[in-house]
Amino acid sequence: MSNPFSRVTTRVAYGASQLPRIAWYVGHGLAVRRLSETAQRRDKARPLAHTNLRVPDRKRLYADMAILLQQDLANIEAGLYPMPADHDGSLLTLLHRSRLFFNDLPAIHRRRESGSHNDVLTEETRGKRPRYYLQNFHFQTGGWMTDDSASRYDTQVEVLFNGTANATRRQALPQLHEVFAGRDQRKLRLLDVGCGTGRFLDSLKQVWPRLPTLGLDMSEPYVKHARHHLKRWSRINLTVGNAESLPVPDESQDAVTSIFVFHELPPKVRRIVFRECARVLKPGGRLVLVDSLQRGDQPDYEGLLELFPQNYHEPYYKSYTREDFSALATGCGLTHIRDVKAFVSKVMVFDKPLETPGGNGPCSLEPQSAAMHSTAQSDPHATSRWQPKCLTARASVSRSGNRFISWGAAITYPRNAEIYGENKLAEYLYKVISGAVRTYKILSDGRRQIGGFYLPGDIFGLEFADEHTLSAEAITDAKVLVIKRSMLTALAARDAGVAGELFALTGCEVQRMQERVLLLIKTARERVVGFLLEMAERVPAGNAIELPMSRQDIADYLGLTIETVSRTLTSLEDSAAIELPTSRRSIVLRNRTALSHMNG
Repeated sequence: MSNPFSRVTTRVAYGASQLPRIAWYVGHGLAVRRLSETAQRRDKARPLAHTNLRVPDRKRLYADMAILLQQDLANIEAGLYPMPADHDGSLLTLLHRSRLFFNDLPAIHRRRESGSHNDVLTEETRGKRPRYYLQNFHFQTGGWMTDDSASRYDTQVEVLFNGTANATRRQALPQLHEVFAGRDQRKLRLLDVGCGTGRFLDSLKQVWPRLPTLGLDMSEPYVKHARHHLKRWSRINLTVGNAESLPVPDESQDAVTSIFVFHELPPKVRRIVFRECARVLKPGGRLVLVDSLQRGDQPDYEGLLELFPQNYHEPYYKSYTREDFSALATGCGLTHIRDVKAFVSKVMVFDKPLETPGGNGPCSLEPQSAAMHSTAQSDPHATSRWQPKCLTARASVSRSGNRFISWGAAITYPRNAEIYGENKLAEYLYKVISGAVRTYKILSDGRRQIGGFYLPGDIFGLEFADEHTLSAEAITDAKVLVIKRSMLTALAARDAGVAGELFALTGCEVQRMQERVLLLIKTARERVVGFLLEMAERVPAGNAIELPMSRQDIADYLGLTIETVSRTLTSLEDSAAIELPTSRRSIVLRNRTALSHMNG
């Protein structure tokens, strides 16, 4: 843009569009701080967030905001994207969203003071989304699961960013321009992972209106909101889905983007999603992530990174700030090109070489570093939050009678950690070394049906097709031996003994399925009694059984309600057939003969 008049006109237009919205959201932020200070003086319920690290003062923050806006303007002047239209809506729309934002502050304050963050997890929502997703992120009402949350979200984020959230998102566009320039946009494909309310896709379409684009998010209300916001654009498809299994073929996308998503994912899920992004990229394609700064990026901001998860419910943020994305990219066959700072965020850029080298390590879900491992926190609420430890490449279980099992790796899963998911490729076979595992399926009405319980010595994950028909997760902390399915197939082709063992395992799985069908046609008492006798055989500890599973697990396995299971156990205790000690998971069999007769 060499014409001085054009330059002045552009800068005036930019200031006229951006400065009022910044003032609007900065004003919201000042009001929030005053309300928060008043509430803290009144309640004094919890200590204030604290850090010993350096925190930028307000003058520094505003200076860095100015740098971001200058870069945004420079990109416009360079022709990388047009003058942005933020499409914030009419004044009435802004006031409506502002009202939603302020109306939620008292509830946010109550949750922050009490540490409550599980209001989203109800009988209605349980099982419909991964457990880690069903939380009140930012302590906001509804989490990501309601229409009001979707309407409130952009105001909340812009207040947090002092009105620069959209400008931050736009910093991904120059990185896309590098790989899109000179190409026919109609023949390209872009996938946006975690598209939320569609604000980034709006900016994207202002640059490449004819680019075929797919936006994916796990929240139906947010996708609904995005559809409304993006209705002015064509060649855009929005869908509800889980990024752990992207619904597009291998090497089908010229670019993949993800904005403000990765810091909200548990470590294991974060790596799975990164791996999925790498999978769907074409050779020569580009992955662009926009997310928070990390430790070591900006020394003056270290304290701010420590304070943020204390003030907002962000359970996976600390592990994110230590994630080594460069090592993760290498393990997934990507090349880390650069990081570009953008105020409190950064843009991470990765390319897929035309010839992808075989990756190893981080992309196979290994911890990124000793520091990453040491800071990982146990989280009973995240079904996928875990740090697997490969104890040995050729683990041997002394009690195993299966010769091929010595060709495996032992991995430790914490309680409730997912081992594999339904419809995921059945690439491995699993043997429980210690702890307990359950397999299950979430039915269309949201109910959970448990397919089986696996205890030390049991083998699971054997499938007759290429994908898992059930999901599997650890009931307790569990150590599981994992062996590659393709390795077993190759061994069986060469070794008749291994082939025989596989045949025997297949027979056992068929028998287990038959027994399960027979179990479900029995009465409630017969099911509970049969289950107790089965556990007594599988947990050889005399008449006193310590069950690893909960009564809800038992109910979901037997196809009963938890109330029916509890009533039946009480009835059996009244008849002196069993004894129920104080622990809800301990059961003493007093009269096995009577129980055998009741089993039918």
